[in-house]
Amino acid sequence: MQVVTFAGIAGVTFKGKVTQREARGILQALGLTLTRDSQWDEYRVNFKGGSEGTAYYTDCLLDALQTGLDMAREGDRSCRH
Repeated sequence: MQVVTFAGIAGVTFKGKVTQREARGILQALGLTLTRDSQWDEYRVNFKGGSEGTAYYTDCLLDALQTGLDMAREGDRSCRH
């Protein structure tokens, strides 16, 4: 079993796979959005109402979640990836 731990924001811990629904719920609670573009097979993370300049794209759900948690922690509406 894969264990993935995200520390720093509410001590979120998952055992096993994280679903898109779970990741979206966590990020929504932190003021972010998570969408998936099936045509491009990628996830997009951004602040609610954020511009394209603050969006982050990845093909990995765990990367999207971790980046979203980092963005929420930084809170400065910029993604440094």
